[in-house]
Amino acid sequence: MGIELIDPKAKPVAQPYRRTTPAQKEFLDQNIAQMLEQGVIEECDSDWVSPIVLVKKKDGTQRLCIDYRAVNKLIKPCSFPLPLIEESFDSLAGATVFSSLDLTSAYWQVGIKEEARDYTAFACPQGTFRWKVVPFGIKTAPANFAKLMHKVFRPLLMKVSLIYLDDIIIKAVNNDQMIAHLALVLWQLRKAGLKIKPSKCELFKDKVAFLGFVVSSRGIEADPAKTQAVQDWPKPLSKKQLLSFLGFANYYRKFVPRFSIIATPLYALAKKDAPFLWQPHHERAFQELKHSLCSPPILAYPDLSAKGREFILDCDSSLDGTGGVLYQLGPDGQEQVIAYASKKFNSSQRNYCATMRELLGLVLMLEHFRPYLLDKPFTVRVDAAALKWLHSKKHATGMLAQWLATIELYPLKVQQSTLERIAEYDFTVQYRPGVDHVPADALSRLPKFRADHFDCPTCSQIPEFKGKFLDQDPKHRRTPPSRELRQVCVQTIGISVACQTDTDAPAEPTPNVRATASGAVPSPETESRQPETESQVPPELIWAQNAQDSCVDMARLIASVQCKTEPLSKAELQGCSREMRSLWAQFNDLEVVEGLLYLAKSSKAKTANRRLVVPETADVGHLVLQYHGQLNHCGITKTMAALKARFVISDLDTIVKGVLAECTVCAKTKKSKRKLKAPMQPELSGYPNQVVHVDHAGPFEECDGYKYLLVMIDRFTGFVEVVPVPDVSAETTATTILTEWVARYGVMEQLVSDNGTAFINSTMIELTRLLQIDMGRITARRPQANGKAERMIQTVKAQIRAICLERQCDWPLASRLAALSIRATVAESTGFTPAKLFFGREFELPLDLCHNPPPNEHYHRRGTPTSCTAR
Repeated sequence: MGIELIDPKAKPVAQPYRRTTPAQKEFLDQNIAQMLEQGVIEECDSDWVSPIVLVKKKDGTQRLCIDYRAVNKLIKPCSFPLPLIEESFDSLAGATVFSSLDLTSAYWQVGIKEEARDYTAFACPQGTFRWKVVPFGIKTAPANFAKLMHKVFRPLLMKVSLIYLDDIIIKAVNNDQMIAHLALVLWQLRKAGLKIKPSKCELFKDKVAFLGFVVSSRGIEADPAKTQAVQDWPKPLSKKQLLSFLGFANYYRKFVPRFSIIATPLYALAKKDAPFLWQPHHERAFQELKHSLCSPPILAYPDLSAKGREFILDCDSSLDGTGGVLYQLGPDGQEQVIAYASKKFNSSQRNYCATMRELLGLVLMLEHFRPYLLDKPFTVRVDAAALKWLHSKKHATGMLAQWLATIELYPLKVQQSTLERIAEYDFTVQYRPGVDHVPADALSRLPKFRADHFDCPTCSQIPEFKGKFLDQDPKHRRTPPSRELRQVCVQTIGISVACQTDTDAPAEPTPNVRATASGAVPSPETESRQPETESQVPPELIWAQNAQDSCVDMARLIASVQCKTEPLSKAELQGCSREMRSLWAQFNDLEVVEGLLYLAKSSKAKTANRRLVVPETADVGHLVLQYHGQLNHCGITKTMAALKARFVISDLDTIVKGVLAECTVCAKTKKSKRKLKAPMQPELSGYPNQVVHVDHAGPFEECDGYKYLLVMIDRFTGFVEVVPVPDVSAETTATTILTEWVARYGVMEQLVSDNGTAFINSTMIELTRLLQIDMGRITARRPQANGKAERMIQTVKAQIRAICLERQCDWPLASRLAALSIRATVAESTGFTPAKLFFGREFELPLDLCHNPPPNEHYHRRGTPTSCTAR
């Protein structure tokens, strides 16, 4: 083997040897002497010197290694394509007898050219030596050795033996053929002068280990010796440990159905910019992967001959991803699993309608299994009857005809449309109902929350689908006007609320069924009212109903509230959780509305004060993320206060802290602040709009003619007004204060500002004189004196960064949304929201249209005064 440098005139790299302990020195004395005796090294005087590294093996002994990193940077790469493992396994079809051979010190059986030996020199206490054979660690060693083995076994590859570096496996249909094949392999080794190690050879076996797998006449399975170690694999404590586990698991992913979807939380946690915070959903994914790896299935060999049996591809897509199972009919006519595959959809693909997701999933699976399916007729089984039109569709428009190839697994030189990519396969589409389509369906989905779909223009192109399925499938049915209005209102603010329901799940029991199952007999009044109540459950709250129904104790409580029975005694509550005992203690304040359990603060105006009860078993992470995003990524305290005003959730502070700690938007846009030892004591005024602080923020990048922000904040309530302005001139400042604050909220008593020219000028003096406003100016070069405005500017900027990053909008619009969230969240200094203190009522957020509005004692849902309602 030769070694070439990238630059032949490169300066030699010489590094001193590293200090060793007496025990290590003794080991080196023996090892160096042995290698000199074997003739694999020789003494030298080379300008190229690399240090040694002693590595401890599992049995406690040491191994001599050389640190060639500095030299490898200067060596010209040598590439030789290693054989594809999948193709190697496919060639084993039909074999029943196996043998495996292992070379003795494989690299040491390959010599190295005289002129290249100096590059391999290393230094140790015993002197400087260089290799006469190929050492471990040189960059070009694997490719050169693979090239040698391919040259030696070229006549026998795939037909008689499989080669992967120094691993040799021989296949045969019976013992007589194995003897003949062994003779051919050994003859090739003898001609090349290569030796094998008898203790590592296995002959005439019905199954052998090869590349971490076990191959047999039945098929391929994961090596139990490898996967058993997974059982005791500890929980990763760092990203490095997590990546190590994912690398191991990925090697055996072909044995794990829906691998890509199960591992999604772990890959998200392993991202470079994601904080490493281990959560319950990470633990679930980790344990599920371990379980799948410890009990892998056996995959059959495909028959790829010209007269091979027919392939069957099961394909199914869900909102989260697509999955497929490739079968082939066995000699007995039974379906045998050849391979599993799965692919997670990205955020854009999740927005496709059900039919287009099914079509996308089919395309992905066809390209994944392309080597098996391209030249033969096969059958595709789907549970979407609409895909039966694929071969008959003549005129396609829009995405259906121009869907570009975006799949990295199969890069196309010429981008083709969807129908063109499918046309090269010879297959028939067979519809199979979802109840019979379990394997592929399971690969494509995890229990996540679904979004409702509006009418799909693509699906409307298909006459067969439009007439037969469009009006029946709830995934393609237009939502009711009230739901549509909620969606429009929510999307206006930039948040998409997913309807957390599963169309494949059985229907939830009615309150009558829940009450009867819990041992309570409903009254006739309840019976007559329940069907109407059940039908009024908003789609956005079905997740809450499912959570309440799945909790046995909660279902019993709901039944008691509905039937107005006596609350449980203290003795009966002994076995209940702390949360349930607390709810039973407030039994008189509980009520069931639209099939859901609420807690009301008082007996008056309960419709305005009730909070939705969420069982402690429910996963409320999605709820926290929705409100956190709706409030423009405010902090823990404000997010928690917004949720407490609307929901009853056990251990909410821990949940909020855990979820917000994983928020990538906050991590990218906010600076970490050290918590003060004691809470601040702000300067107070007597009433709202008495003292208003004002200041400018900017300049920002010009957008729509705006470059600055004018921030105005009321000292007493913390109510803020944020206005984009084109400049900081006296006229603009005075006009903005007059139109954006005074005209809306009235004249303040005092206006506090710094000594900038925007506030100290004849225009502002005249304005304050006419409105009889006391102009308060702070001490020069002491911005802390106007700390109310200065601190608010920091908060506004942080929220603008978060909004622009998450919603990709311009900063003037983001500033308005930031002001909304600040007004609607609780301030730590007062314990109330600025809106509550300034207007006497809470603001409703867009999400409140879907969940529950915050409590307003004197207002009903849409802010109508109670007195007006009574009249």
